[in-house]
Amino acid sequence: MTLRYPQNLSDSNVAACFQYGLEAGIVTEEEVKNWALRIVDTLADPPCEIVEVLSSLTFAQLHGNLGQVAGERHTELVGRVLLCNLGQLLPDDPAELGTIVRKAMQIVRSTGLGDDDYYLFDAVDDGLNLALSGTYGTIADCRQALVDAFEQYRQCNGSET
Repeated sequence: MTLRYPQNLSDSNVAACFQYGLEAGIVTEEEVKNWALRIVDTLADPPCEIVEVLSSLTFAQLHGNLGQVAGERHTELVGRVLLCNLGQLLPDDPAELGTIVRKAMQIVRSTGLGDDDYYLFDAVDDGLNLALSGTYGTIADCRQALVDAFEQYRQCNGSET
C-alpha cells in the first residue's frame, strides 16, 4: 500500500502518519525512507531529523526518528488519514477482515480518536467473531458494516501525494 495524504499536510503530521502506520503494520520501512529521501533530494538544506529518518538502521530507530520530526502534530487528523487509507484495503478473506478491524481499533486508540470511533470498529469486530463462529450474522454483513464504518473517513485525504 502507498500511504496517501493531503499534499498540504506538514512534515510533522506526515511523519506521524508513518509512525502510527508502522505501528499498525499498514506502511513499510521502505515507504518511510522513500518519503524522507524525496524531501532530502528536494531541499538544499533538509531538516536534520528528516536525514535521521533516512539514515535509520533499525525499526526502533526509524520509529523514534519519526517522532523527532519538528512541528505540531494533529494526531486526530493523522488517525483519520490512516483510517481513510486502511479503509481501501478491505479483502474478501474473512480472517483478513478481522486483521483490518483490529488495525483500525489500534489506530483509533493510538491517535486519540474518540470512544465512538473505537466502538464503531469494536462492534464490527464483535459481529465478525460471532459470524465466524456460526453463532449470529454473516461474513457478508460484517464486511458491509466495515465498509460503512470506514465511510466517514473516506474524504480525509484531499489532494493526494
